[in-house]
Amino acid sequence: MPDHLHLLIESPYGIDVTVFMERSKQMSGFACNRMLGSRGPFWQKSYYDHVLRKHEDVEDVAIYIRLNPIRAGLVSDIEMYPYSGSFVEGREV
Repeated sequence: MPDHLHLLIESPYGIDVTVFMERSKQMSGFACNRMLGSRGPFWQKSYYDHVLRKHEDVEDVAIYIRLNPIRAGLVSDIEMYPYSGSFVEGREV
């Protein structure tokens, strides 16, 4: 997506997702700024998270995320979107 990113991550017991997000944003922002020759904040400060409940299926959520470019009108076929790729427990969806 040109204006946002979807991540579907599983946090092992005891791993703080907030720390993961902070470090991911810091490292990827630094790398993106270096590639673009820019400086300053790359990502917005906050992010939206959603913890899956027991009744929510991980694979359904992965498919929803993967089909987002179609819903946004960017492509008519997901295979046409060059930045797509999701994995659920090691399986591509």
